[in-house]
Amino acid sequence: MRQHPAQLAEENGPADGFDTAMECLLVVLLAFMPLAFGTVDAWSEEIVVAISGAMIVCLLLKIIVRRDFRCLWSWACLPMGLFLLLAVAQLVPLPAGILSAVSGNTAALKGELLGDLPRAETAMKYITLSFYSLPTERTLRLALAVAAVFLVTVNVYRSRGQIKRLLAVIAAVGGAVAFLALVQIVTGAEKIYWLVPTGRGIGRGGPFLNGNNYCQFMNLSLGAALGLLLIRLEEAFRAGPVTLSNVVERLGEKKFRAIWCLVGVVTLGVMTVFLSLSRGGMISLLIGLACAVVVLVLKRRLDTLGWVVAVMALGAFICVLYVGFDAVYDRLVSLGRFQAYQGRWQLAKETATVWTQFPVFGTGLGTHRFIHPMFDSSTIPVLAAHAENEYAQLAEETGVIGLLLVAFFGLVIGRNYLRCIRQQVPSVRIAAIGLGAGLLAVMVHSFTDFGQRLPANACLSAVICGLLVSMGRMPRPQGRSTAVRKGASALARPVAAVGLIGVLAVWTWAMVTADTARRAEACWREARLREKEIRKKDWAVGNADYAGLISVTGRAVQAEPRNVIYRHALNVYRWRSVSRLTEPGTGNLILGPEAIRSAEYIVDDLDRVRSICPTFGPSYCLAGQLERFVLGRARGAALIRKGFRLAPCDADACLAAGTLEAHEGNIRDSIDRLQRALKLNDDLFQSVINVYLCQINRPELAVEVVKYSVRGLLCVARIFEGDERYGELAVEARAQVAALVRSQCEQPDAAAPVLAHMAYICLRDEDYDAAVKYYRRALAKDCSKIGWRLNLAEALAKTGQTSEALDQAHICLRLMPQMAAAKRMIADLRIQQTLVE
Repeated sequence: MRQHPAQLAEENGPADGFDTAMECLLVVLLAFMPLAFGTVDAWSEEIVVAISGAMIVCLLLKIIVRRDFRCLWSWACLPMGLFLLLAVAQLVPLPAGILSAVSGNTAALKGELLGDLPRAETAMKYITLSFYSLPTERTLRLALAVAAVFLVTVNVYRSRGQIKRLLAVIAAVGGAVAFLALVQIVTGAEKIYWLVPTGRGIGRGGPFLNGNNYCQFMNLSLGAALGLLLIRLEEAFRAGPVTLSNVVERLGEKKFRAIWCLVGVVTLGVMTVFLSLSRGGMISLLIGLACAVVVLVLKRRLDTLGWVVAVMALGAFICVLYVGFDAVYDRLVSLGRFQAYQGRWQLAKETATVWTQFPVFGTGLGTHRFIHPMFDSSTIPVLAAHAENEYAQLAEETGVIGLLLVAFFGLVIGRNYLRCIRQQVPSVRIAAIGLGAGLLAVMVHSFTDFGQRLPANACLSAVICGLLVSMGRMPRPQGRSTAVRKGASALARPVAAVGLIGVLAVWTWAMVTADTARRAEACWREARLREKEIRKKDWAVGNADYAGLISVTGRAVQAEPRNVIYRHALNVYRWRSVSRLTEPGTGNLILGPEAIRSAEYIVDDLDRVRSICPTFGPSYCLAGQLERFVLGRARGAALIRKGFRLAPCDADACLAAGTLEAHEGNIRDSIDRLQRALKLNDDLFQSVINVYLCQINRPELAVEVVKYSVRGLLCVARIFEGDERYGELAVEARAQVAALVRSQCEQPDAAAPVLAHMAYICLRDEDYDAAVKYYRRALAKDCSKIGWRLNLAEALAKTGQTSEALDQAHICLRLMPQMAAAKRMIADLRIQQTLVE
């Protein structure tokens, strides 16, 4: 039956070039963000800022040009706008007196850390609430993009057809991402798109580097797909119940193709969430789906839609059973072990501790990774860039004000959700059941993840929230659209014109800063590659290599001079380039006038780094080392201790603090800090040993500091065995190695290398029976080690088990046909066997 033009307008929305442009831009944005690794790089963030800016400009132009258009107001806009103003307030330099009144701990900590700087009084005259403005600006840019997406969604998607189109786009993008994830899992791909390494084994998160982030995106996409599926089912069965028999009869109809496609998308998405092995993703998905089922029960629709839920659940279970049930089961079982999430719980507690120090306004958006280390008590070398708890990090960075604003926003969205599901007459509002399930899953998952920090997830959440607000404000099916019937208010056009000027100014700033971040990050990526190659050569490279490294890092700093990570690295490279000459016997630096001048320049630049980010510990440590040990200035010791306080989980900071305490005679503190440095980075054994051996001439302390490490004790023993002065210490180190390895071997889950080392010790000490026992245990855990097998053959021969020794030697020869040692052993054993016979 042909529809009346008015009905078509109600279904698809009024024809409008602005709406078409905004819809196209939003589709491009939703498709681009997840495929660009979730938008974690500066180049992709710049694209997001550009597209979102174009969308909000189109919206304001529509308000100005279209007299009949009425902008939709929602109370959700109030907390969103206030949140953006809070971020701006964190960037505004405030007089020291005002800052002390509103955030006394911020003023006190900055004063304590920066009080030793030259012209400190002038620098501390005006202070920002944010401890580091650059990440606050970056997060503000992304928050602006998210706000723009929300406003466009609310004001553009007002008709049934528009909402269905948007849900279809989200479902299609989610299905494509889920399919990519499944293919990567099935093929065992360790790289995203088979090109980009994840560093986490198989790429279980599709285009996302982190499986938890993938799950948040997929749960939101599943909510949209489920919502559209409910709409399609209502449309297909308006005249009768949605029973399985009716469905079977009408399978050939065209409208059912879309329904089964949506069932497939939901099934595929659920399956990949489980195969991602994200415990938080699985649990939050189950909670979200359970919520949807409960709502369907309350609305008395589960009796007709229950078969759909059953088909999707059964399909997902069968696929998981086929592809990787064992891994999923093991992952779920680990929920019962506290150790599985102990690290995240500890991180959340430490983040809450930070919030208690800055409870009202927080430390500044995006500053977690620069403020949290001073509260970190772990010995995990990887820097926690996020708190793994969105709510704890939000409270830390924005204080109770930011937390309350987000809670207010959530309450408004929840009110609109309830308004939608209370609608008894079948309409597009039924999609709210699926959308609400996806949002609930993300809210639950955010207790153990930081997925909303990714623009791909945050913007998709904004779209879902915008749809709920738009549907909540829609008239009843028999009514007319208020957007078409009512015109704009008299003030709308001038306000929109002023707003357009403001938006253009704000987005110009956002685009300029985003572009500088992109250019700087590109140079930094090249610098990291150069550094990686130089590290492989233990920094023993020529002037040309150092010049290239310093040059490309300098370009990164020139593009983004307030980036303390880039500037600190540049100063590290500068110092390494001028401190390559050492005394052959002691390893002490040979410093000429040029090196002294370079040290003074580096210290001055590090002071500027400290003023940019007062809590960046590594810069304190480097400046303190240069001042204390190169320039001979007394304040160096205080800087090193400040650096260790700010970055106790930085291995270099621990090494610097331990070295300082050793020189000042605080031996116990020195050992504690150097042992912590070794726990964080076991490549520092040589540097730690040199502190006691070469710098303070206390070789016995070298054994003490590494007594808990087999590798460290062996390193000490090898050094001492070459010098007759330390013969007794070498013997002591070897004895401690044997005792330490033996105690580790007594554990039933002892590692294969530990068992093999114990076997080697027994073989060297001519305890052949014990050597055979330990080598057998080691090979039972790792049978690929040919050297261990050959040593086992030698130990067997020494115990008279010649036949078995020959068998082991032959296995070595089969694994490595050209192995000369195995050939010699076989020949010797055959001669020995002949003599015995």
